[in-house]
Amino acid sequence: MKPYKNGIYSKKQNTFKIVLIIFLIILAISSGVISAFTGFPLWILLLIIGSVTFISLILFGINNPASVIFRKFNKTADLLQFRKEIDYLLSDNNLNPDTLSFLRMQKANAVLLDNKKEYYEIIENTKKPVTMQFNNNYKIGMFTYYIHKKDKNQALRLLNDFSQNKNIYELLKRDYTIYLTEEKIDNIESIITYNSKKKYNNIVSLKQLLTYYTVRNDQENKIKYAKLLLPLVDQFKETKEECEKIIKGE
Repeated sequence: MKPYKNGIYSKKQNTFKIVLIIFLIILAISSGVISAFTGFPLWILLLIIGSVTFISLILFGINNPASVIFRKFNKTADLLQFRKEIDYLLSDNNLNPDTLSFLRMQKANAVLLDNKKEYYEIIENTKKPVTMQFNNNYKIGMFTYYIHKKDKNQALRLLNDFSQNKNIYELLKRDYTIYLTEEKIDNIESIITYNSKKKYNNIVSLKQLLTYYTVRNDQENKIKYAKLLLPLVDQFKETKEECEKIIKGE
């Protein structure tokens, strides 16, 4: 594996990136020459170059090892396999600090429903990144950390940092309301759904609904969502134990 500031790529992908850059430079120069000698509109040639670049960057991002691991985990919720794969990436001592921070935050998110002590340890020993792309991911991760620590002041501070980003702000505000208030959220079961093809996303959604009704002391719905969640969390020890206790009435 080879570390980069904005991600992790395999040697094959690194070679592809270099070839792509050289190809695009040659293509750009050739386009100028063709346009000058044939009168063919330069803007059309530039549009073609732009399209090739855009598609290549999408494919490049989708297929980097970290993205592959995260997509697979979202689909399967196989925590044991995820741990092996993410730990392999983290074992590279030459990782860029921002990349290391990003991977650690992603691992923390995954283990939260399995081992909260481990989750806290990872978060508390992860350095804040410099790159804006990773910094936003870090702040969202820290917001989740403060939610589970029940630190309203710090959670609100980070929530306000996203006031200019409506989509992220609304999602974080909802989490704040679910975990740290007893306010009712209208149509909560329509807003948070759990019927996607991504198993881990369904687990997270069901856990949110379970927490929502637990905080509001709604025993009937609390048991309902514990029963729905239990079959999905064999590899998430603490969440499994929580569901079993709720169902038993403990």
